[in-house]
Amino acid sequence: MKQHRGARLLRGAVLLAGTMAFAGACKKEKPKEAASAPAPVFPIIAENVVIPFPLGEDFGLTVSIETPDLSGLPDALGELIRAVLYDRMDAAAYREQVTAREKAGYYEAAKDFDGAGASWNWRYDETIPERYLVFGHILVIERVRYAFTGGAHGNYGIQYVALDMDTNRLITLDDVAARDELLKRLMEEALRERLGIGPDAPFSEGGLFEDTVDIPETFFLTPEGLGFFWNPYEIGPYVMGVIEVVIPYEKLGDALIL
Repeated sequence: MKQHRGARLLRGAVLLAGTMAFAGACKKEKPKEAASAPAPVFPIIAENVVIPFPLGEDFGLTVSIETPDLSGLPDALGELIRAVLYDRMDAAAYREQVTAREKAGYYEAAKDFDGAGASWNWRYDETIPERYLVFGHILVIERVRYAFTGGAHGNYGIQYVALDMDTNRLITLDDVAARDELLKRLMEEALRERLGIGPDAPFSEGGLFEDTVDIPETFFLTPEGLGFFWNPYEIGPYVMGVIEVVIPYEKLGDALIL
């Protein structure tokens, strides 16, 4: 199984969309000009809290959360990041809210404690494994959430956010490329290649739930191209992990709006 790059950093690995008028705000550039220096755009603040099991056993809940340090960014951009990632809360308030939520769920579940051991070492992780610039003014942030609450394995999901730093707006798929037959065909071709199946094979032959796959809302941008991704269980079983494909910008032709 191909590992997602964020999952490699995390231990197990959802995109937001907004509205913006992008015409005139961004010039179409050659793909080779898309990448900026891969230096971090902002530093990370990490907080780790261990909550003991309420019944005195040697178990615990670990809550580990990374949030961006926005102190060095323009106020408008910082407010936008807080709005799309944390419902306008500052980082400290967000970490406190999530920790309280996870603790409440852990304590509620502990009411059913029957003496079993390992599954009561729960954890919640939230990381920002990637943040980078595309086309010099588009900030891409990846957030990965992982939760283990007992059972055979934890659950995880990715969220990508693409922000236009020139206009302080959230970028949607409609701002990036036309949803036409070309985009659908390119997405299908890339997905079939990812799954290792023939050009006319149904997607179920590659292990997916259905024979066809629609263009998803969940996308990301890289210096090389437009990416689509599906979290576990969205189109395939958990064992397949996060499924992602990247379509090179040059293949999009006139369908590319950026």
